[in-house]
Order: sequence, then structure tokens, then C-alpha cells
Amino acid sequence: MVKRILITLLLVILPLMIFGQTSGKISGVVTNKQTGEPISGVNVVVQGPTTPRGAATGPNGEFTILYVPVGTYTVKATYMGMADVVINNVNVSLDHTTQLNIEMRPQDIEGESITITAQRELVRQDETNATTVKSAEEISNMPIRGVENLVATTAGVVKQDNSGSMNIRGGRSGGTAMYVDGVLVNDPYNNASRVYLPNNAIQEMSVQTGGFSAEYGEALSGIIAVTTQVGSEDYHASFEALTDNMLSAEDKYLGTYSYGFEEYVGTISGPIIPGTRHTFFGSLTRRYEADAWPSWGWAENEYKPDTYTYETPLISGFETDTATGQLIADAPIYGDTLTKQYDLNARIPGNYTSDWSVTGKLKLQLMDNMHLRGSIVRTDRKISDTDVINLFNQKHDDTHDQYSQSINATLVHNITKNTMYEAKFNYFDTQREYYDPVYGDDFEKYGDPEYNLYTASDELTAEERDLVIEQYKGREYLSVAGPITPDFNNYGNQDYTYFKNRTTYWGIDFDISHQWKDHHFKAGFDYKYHTLRKFQFIIGYPWDYAKEYETEVEKYMNADISYYGYDVNAEETDEGDFLEDVKRDETGLPTGGYKNQKPYHPIIMSTYFQDKFEYKDIVLNLGLRYDRIDPNAWQFKEIAAEYDDQGNYVEGTGMFSGDGQFDQGDVEESEVYDYLSPRLGVSFPVTENTNFHTNYGIFYQRPDLADLYLSPFYLNTFVHNGGYFTAIDNPNLRPEKNIQYEIGLNQRLASNIALKLTAFYKETEDLVQLLPVTTDIKQIAFYDNGDYGVVKGLDIVLRMRRTNNLAINFDYELQFADGTGSASASNFDIAWQQGTYGNFPKFQKPLAFEQRHTGNINVDYRYGDDGPGIFKNTGVNLLARFNSGQRYTRMKIYNSNPYRGLHERDADSQKPVSEVMGETMPWNYRFDLKLDKSFTFGRSRLVVYATVLNLFNTKNVQNVWRTTGEPDQSGFHGTTAGKEYLDGLTEEEYNLVMLREMDWTNYGIPRMIRLGFRVEL
Repeated sequence: MVKRILITLLLVILPLMIFGQTSGKISGVVTNKQTGEPISGVNVVVQGPTTPRGAATGPNGEFTILYVPVGTYTVKATYMGMADVVINNVNVSLDHTTQLNIEMRPQDIEGESITITAQRELVRQDETNATTVKSAEEISNMPIRGVENLVATTAGVVKQDNSGSMNIRGGRSGGTAMYVDGVLVNDPYNNASRVYLPNNAIQEMSVQTGGFSAEYGEALSGIIAVTTQVGSEDYHASFEALTDNMLSAEDKYLGTYSYGFEEYVGTISGPIIPGTRHTFFGSLTRRYEADAWPSWGWAENEYKPDTYTYETPLISGFETDTATGQLIADAPIYGDTLTKQYDLNARIPGNYTSDWSVTGKLKLQLMDNMHLRGSIVRTDRKISDTDVINLFNQKHDDTHDQYSQSINATLVHNITKNTMYEAKFNYFDTQREYYDPVYGDDFEKYGDPEYNLYTASDELTAEERDLVIEQYKGREYLSVAGPITPDFNNYGNQDYTYFKNRTTYWGIDFDISHQWKDHHFKAGFDYKYHTLRKFQFIIGYPWDYAKEYETEVEKYMNADISYYGYDVNAEETDEGDFLEDVKRDETGLPTGGYKNQKPYHPIIMSTYFQDKFEYKDIVLNLGLRYDRIDPNAWQFKEIAAEYDDQGNYVEGTGMFSGDGQFDQGDVEESEVYDYLSPRLGVSFPVTENTNFHTNYGIFYQRPDLADLYLSPFYLNTFVHNGGYFTAIDNPNLRPEKNIQYEIGLNQRLASNIALKLTAFYKETEDLVQLLPVTTDIKQIAFYDNGDYGVVKGLDIVLRMRRTNNLAINFDYELQFADGTGSASASNFDIAWQQGTYGNFPKFQKPLAFEQRHTGNINVDYRYGDDGPGIFKNTGVNLLARFNSGQRYTRMKIYNSNPYRGLHERDADSQKPVSEVMGETMPWNYRFDLKLDKSFTFGRSRLVVYATVLNLFNTKNVQNVWRTTGEPDQSGFHGTTAGKEYLDGLTEEEYNLVMLREMDWTNYGIPRMIRLGFRVEL
């Protein structure tokens, strides 16, 4: 029934929707400057790159102009007998009311006009939660690029160098939702955002670190709302280029190197047809980074050689036992020597990204009160990320291909001056593919030495060839040499893993709003239909061994293939259901009906109602949100097995019903979750210079779909083969929950300075964690709802509006973030050791990403046309950042080898010697600088600039060896075994050991200098 209603609703709305809008409103009072009396009947009109809209003042001189798109405008007030008042630079922000009180005086001369330049409000009287807004001008002035880096300058946001993940107010990285032009662009599979927006394309960015209204869902921690640029009624174009290739990667100059950064951005906008109100905006970005994650620990590593030569003998045969005539497997005969030369410089080799991004926006003005607006945002990216252990084996480094695109079409109709609706259609599509670049998607070559056998002689006998494959499988170039000292994979070490997934959804969104007196009512409905696909194999045995299997299915089972939405050959399919189609032999081994598995189609629906009541001394933001989350799949009837008082298994219980086989009888239709989320925000404007606000809300978020959906074939394999310890996705996961409280004071200290203090407290529960469960087959580690936490803190934000050329922003947060787990897999080691080390812990401790102190200071000083001499139209922007270190647990020095011990699973591994998460890494300090100067040529402008990231080349430690708390020593070398190990090394080997000790992933970025220019036409 519900499905029929939704289809009917879609058929009704869809024909209306072509081509989102994000808007705010302008309110105020018009008075007579001489008498102070309100003036009724004044026409107040918004002018600018949009359809003119306005309102007439009421009996008390009040006016409200609704649905003004985000941007900067000119507002004009006219009244018979009064001088016109023109106010420039009026900023309208997302979901906010811009207060604009206008004073008019009688005109002395007919046609007289008074021009005023507005200033951005320091105290927003309608702000009921912590919100930071950055305008296009602020973003353009800053030395950093990219939405994530810009967001990281907000109080409450924790983000490390070279990391795309963010933690807002102690929440997990997946708890933040990013909206572009009103459309959610997070990948539902893991909640990551992969869309890249150049600074030039951003009109405004709003960051809500808590207490967001009922209009927003699918997030626990924060909302990032980006409004992209719109076209104007005049043609404009720009081109920007930024690079560091004027420096060298080999020789240090100005205290730094070239890291191969290039970014080129072109934009164009204007009317689709000259002289009409139909407009467009488009941008194209090309970005390439030869070292996408530069590290101080690599560029400044004194043990890094300029060159390194790797030599290893290759096998040409085997010795023969004279007594038996049999080949001796551990007595190879060496032939030629494989030699590889490595030239190393300041760039981490094989660490590149290459991407193209496009944004586009189109507006068709159908009538004065109706327009169609559409946008597209797409990023295509290729990534190669060198793992430290593969420094000399980049040939087989994982390569990632991915794209992400969001398309939306919106019909906006102002029915009356007080009523408006938006009808929107959204389409989202993202795909990722991880592969060994040598093999790509040629699966038969993964893990199979026969496809890559390279010896000193091609004349090996069949017996010798079998010996080579048996002993040295997994190495492309076959020698008896192990890893390069101390723990680098040798050249030709194959990668066994292939992964890809694709997530799409289409959605409809309908919102209607109405202003009635002091109430701004808004209601909406949202529906998303997802298609989720995944394919992965983790080769446990070489594929060629499948030739020895009696059945084909063993080939796939021993490759640990997991798939849905794809078949066993990684081709997309919409057919097949393992649970319904599988055929088995008498042992339970699949014999047919398993090669296709249809995708999953989760359905997420929501509706909300909110009332923003603005009346003199109070602003109330009341809202109620309803979410319906339907996994639209199957779930286990039960997971854990039951045992009686004597510890005996109760027959028929557990996830496999006691028959040791995964089939249709073990599952049932998935549960549908319905939730109501009240939201309440209150603002008390005590005076025009002071306001208090308080906020309360309950928030729900579906779990990452990566943790929720499971390949039936993979689980059947896991049961049939006995498996190994790994984490299993759980179709029984419930949505996660967050309860937030907030109270704040916003005080204007002077005409140009305001201080904002915000205290917050939040409780999270039902977060996904890894738990060991005893089933009727064995103990399995499942993702389940169980983690909880408490986060509290204080934000201090100081804003100094530009005064005498100087503007200052200060953001600081004091945070205490405690919980039982920092991520869903935080307790992997504990879960693995459950059988040995007793009960699973349930206590709160500092979270791994807790930064007790996080601060940003942005200072901008610039001259305009009135600047002195060469400083005319010149600016400088300094961004200073500081934070205390994140948390870790000090561990026992247990390694029998400097690095492999980190991956060992034995009785001595992972033994803490400190309180859990009781240690803190060092403080970080970073200064970024931008210098720019512009030149005007008629209507055109040229801007030249230079940016310096990490100005003072500070050695910032972002991770440490857990055994020492230091970034450059594991502690092993201080042990007796370690000293003996070092004594046996050559100088070259010793340098490699120390190079590895100074792990580049433990450090932030080095100093980086970039030069750029922008031409605006």
C-alpha cells in the first residue's frame, strides 16, 4: 500500500520538476529618521542576480521579503516624498533572517537617493544553534582550498593533515552530512563525500556543528551546506591556475621542494539567451598532485637516500638429491640477478591523485513567480596511495578509480508573496574500484604466479615450475629473497585484493513554506530509493589451484569472493538470489544458482514540520521530524545460540538453526524502523547587541550500508570453510541515535567585534561496534549496535569585522569526548582475543580522535583602490592553527622484528602498559599564508597570489609508535634483540631501518609554496 502511494505521488510530482535552491529572507522596519515613527506603504525591493522581489511595509513599518536565494544584493526602499534609500552589500545566508532596518528622510531634491553599504551582521538574532557561515569573499582570501579544509577552520571540527575525514564535536567521521545546493552528496555506502568543489564555485558555505533543524536528517554530528555560484544577467568568465612546479623535487629552495601540485579552474556564467532572465553557471577543474599527501617525515628524513639499488638472484632451477633423484625444494639454483634502481626525492613515490571536477547550474525563469533550476556536480578521480611497506613495490600499489556525481532538478513556485513550494528530483551516482594496476580486472592473474613467472631461464621443467609456484606463489619475480631490509616488500610482490562498489539513488523532495504574521511554517517530504552493489575478493589461495578442485564453486569460495549487485565475474546484474536459487550437493556445497546476486534497495523516507516564530524578544524554532528506514532486504531470525544452565547447546537455536548450513530458513524480512525526532531551538534577543540561545534535539542516522548488507555467498563460504577471524556485516543493525543539548551567548563587544560562547552536551547510543557472538557454528565477530558515548565542551568564537583594513576570526573548542569505541572496528583486537582474555569491555574512555583543545585564528589585512602606492589592491591572509594531540594507548614493546610485530596475533601482542587511551600525542601548530594583489583593466581583473602552507616548516606529529609515544622510534632497537639486529646491518641497511622508523604517516605536511593567478572577465 505504501509503495503504491509513493508511486502515485511520484507520478504526480515528477512532471512538474525539471531543474536546487537554497534561500533565506530579509526582514526589518522602515522609520522616519527625523521623527522615529514607522512608515507604512514603503516599497522595499531586492535587486541583483535574480528576479526582483520585494514587499510593502505594514502599519508598523515592518516588512519581510521571503525566499531570497543565498547571495549578496542591493535593496532599494522608495516612498512618495521621501529620498530613495539604496543599500548595497546586503548578505542573505541559508535559512537565516537578515535584519535590515531602514531610516528614510524627506527628500530635498526630486529624485534624491541615499546610498548605504551594509555590513554583515555580527549578532544574528534568529540563530538558535551553533552555525558558522563563510562567504565567497572570505573563502577567496584564505590560503587553503577544498570544502573539507575550509570546514576544518570551524570551532568543533577536528581534521588532520592529509586526511579527508572530519570529526565534529566528538562524533564519528560518518556522522556529518554534506549538502550541495540542498542535495545530500554523501555516499550511503560509507557516508563519505568524494565531490571536489573549487573555491571559485562556492557562493557560501554554512557549517552547523549541532542542533540543526528538523529539515535536516541523515546526520548525527553536523551539517555542511554549500551553495554554489549562480549565473547573472551579464556574461562573466574566469580562469585560475595554481602550481608549485616552479620549484624542484630534488633541490631545496626557499626551504622547500616541489610536490607536483597543479590546479586549473575555469568558470563561465551569464544569460542563456542575451537579454533574458534565463541564466547559467559552469566550472571545470583539473587537479593533479604528484604527491597528494606530502609528509614532513619523508621530505625532511635525513636517512632517505637519493638513490637505492635493489638486487636479488632469480631462480633458474633446483638441485637434485643424488640418492633419490628428486628435486630439492629448498635448494634452488640461482641464475641472473634482477636489478632495480630507485631515485628518491622530496615526493613520496607513487602517491598521486588525478581528477577532473565539473559543476553546472541552470535557471529558467518561466514566470515572475516561477522558475526551474538545476545543477550538476561531478568529480572523477584516480588515486595511487603508497603504503610504507610497498615503498619499493609501487608497481603493485593499490590504484583507486572513483567518480561521484549529483544531479538535481527543482521547480520553485512563489504562489503568493507569503507562500512558496519547491519540488525537486535528485539523482546520485558514485562508484569506486580498487585494483592492482598490473592486473586491473583480469581476475585470473591475481595471486597466480603462472601468469607472471619470471626466472633466469625460461627452460624450467614442469616439475621445477610446480616447485616454484608452490613455494613462491604471490611473487611476480621469483627469488628466495624475503622482504627488503627491514620490512619493505620486495619488487614484484603481488596484491591479492580487488574491490569495487557502486551506489546510486534517486529521490523526490517536496517542501512548502508559508509566512503567517510572525510564523514561518515549513513542511516537507523526502523519498530516496537506493541501489547498492559490491564485489570483492581476498585471495586466500592462488586461482590456479582451482584447477585441482573437483567443482568450480571451490575456486570462488577459496578466493573469498563477496558480491551483490554483481555476478561472480564482477559484471552488474539485477537478477539472482542465493537464498532462493542455490542448489547444493549432499555435503552442502553449492552446485548452481549462486553466480548472480541482485543488488539491495534500501528505502529512506522522511517528513518534517517546523515553525520559526520570530517575535520581538524571542525566536522559536520548533520542529518535528519523522524518519522511516527500510533496509528492504533480509535479516537473521536470530544470531546468538542459546545454552542451558549446564552450558549445553539448545538444539535449533543460533543463526544457522543448528544444521550448519546458511539457507532461507535462517532469515526473515528485515525490520522497518520508524522514528520521531523533536527539535527545539530558542533565541532570546535581549538587545540588538546581545542574544542567548538554547537548543535541544534528537537525531537518528542509518548505519553505513557497508556494515549493514552482507553477501549470502560469502557468509555461506565462511560457514562451509570454517573461515578465519574477520568482521561480518550484520543485516540486523538498527539506526544510531544522538541526543544533543546546547546553550549559547552571542555578545557584540564593540561596533565591529562580537563574541560567541556555546556550551554543548551530547549522548550517543546504538553506535555500531564489533562484538563477538557465539553462534551454533562458531564464534563470529559481527557488527552490532552497542557503542555509546558522552561528549561535552565549550566553543569560543570571536569575530572582528573589517576595520581599518583588518578582519580577524578566532575559533576555539574545548572538548571532552568519551565513549566505548571511536569507530565500528575499534575493538577488532579485543573481539579477536575474546576467547582468551575474558569478557568484552564496556566502559567509557577518551575517543581516539579527541583533541582537548582545537583552535584557529584567521587574520586578513587588505587595501582596496585607496591603498598606498604598490599596496593598492593588495592583501595578506594568515591562518594560524593549533591543537592538542589525539589519544592513544601505550603498548608493550613486543616485536621480534621492528615492524612485523605490529601485525602478529600472539599472547604477547597488543598488551597495554597504560590506561586505555590514557596517552596524548604532542601539540600541533601550523601557519598558512596567502599574499595577493589585483590589477584592474576596464571590466577585467587580474589577481596574482602566492600561498605558503606550514609557513615555518613545523614538524607536526599526528601519529606515534604506540610502544614509545614517539613518531620516529618504535623502541625495538633499545631491546637486546634490537641491538643485535642493528649490529648486523650494513650502513645502507641501517639507513633503511631508520627511514622506516621515521614513518611518514606519523607526520603532517612540510612547508609548501604555490604560485597562482586568476583572470576575471
